[in-house]
Amino acid sequence: MPPPVRLACVVIAHGPAASLDAAIASVRDDEVELVVVHSGGPAPGVPEGVPLVHSEQLLMPGAARNRGVAATEAPFVGFLAADCRALPGWAQGRIREHDNGADAVADVLESPAAPTPRAAWLMQHRRRTARTPDAQRLPLGLSYRRELLLAAGPFDEHIRQGEDSALNSRLLDLGARVAYPTDVRIAHAYPDTARGVLRDARARGARRVAAERAIGGAGRPRVLREALHVIGDAPRLERDPRVLALTAVAAGAYAAGVLGPRPRGSGSSRIPVSSVR
Repeated sequence: MPPPVRLACVVIAHGPAASLDAAIASVRDDEVELVVVHSGGPAPGVPEGVPLVHSEQLLMPGAARNRGVAATEAPFVGFLAADCRALPGWAQGRIREHDNGADAVADVLESPAAPTPRAAWLMQHRRRTARTPDAQRLPLGLSYRRELLLAAGPFDEHIRQGEDSALNSRLLDLGARVAYPTDVRIAHAYPDTARGVLRDARARGARRVAAERAIGGAGRPRVLREALHVIGDAPRLERDPRVLALTAVAAGAYAAGVLGPRPRGSGSSRIPVSSVR
């Protein structure tokens, strides 16, 4: 009789979810309890044997997370966005850290090879890299010990962004121990043109300040400081002057998004955004 599965992976997707198959394939062979939560449109095709939780109505990220937690039973629960791929060791590293006493286990974002998406990587995930000091790593991309997750949860189902940060803050208040291994890695899809990087940065700035307001955060001043921190932190993680230059311009676009009206008309501004990745 095979040993019981220790880790559940909730793959979260919405809309067409063109990269869903790749996300599923990246974890399907890792002996995880896999479930796909999809919302916003017709149900996608998933491989035989992969459970699907589907909603025609578009779900906010927290609602999708909660449905995935309810649909699984493994003692540890992790999440993967459909635009990400788990890299080898993702599941094994999480299980190892949980077995060693961690209540939650963070991941790191792999650096893209090409210069342009690397600027987007620095903008979005400079505090979630293998080279980021533990003291500066963000407790995001977490898998959780189920009983503690249920004690701190559920995820907020009404906000577009930051649902995981809000729950993680409650976990830390409960004294949760978070592990920050460097071998639990995911690859994320980033914009591959300079225009795409700048458009994405501006939209993220607008969404971030809206999310801060929704959870009673500090609003614009705090989010603007993040743009300055990007410029200061980037040279410690990157040497290519092309990447650093584009990152600096993207930080300006992010600040413009913080200060300006909420962007309209772009797909990225209409869909739920999460730190699942």
